[in-house]
Amino acid sequence: MKKLRRNVVILLSTTMMLVAFMPRAGIAANLGNAKKSNTSKVLVDGVFKKFEAYTIESNNYFKLRDVAMVLNGTR
Repeated sequence: MKKLRRNVVILLSTTMMLVAFMPRAGIAANLGNAKKSNTSKVLVDGVFKKFEAYTIESNNYFKLRDVAMVLNGTR
């Protein structure tokens, strides 16, 4: 019985270590394709301004400093 318990503990420990250190190839591949740079036009005070944007999972994200620069001095 002790031998069986020891073998089970060794097997579980080995499995846990292998899974913990296994490379995450699928995750790394998705991160490389997740972010795409583009240019978007935004209407500010009746004038279209161009922003550098990033598309991540079909959502556009703008740099906060770019938005602040364009909105500086607006109504």
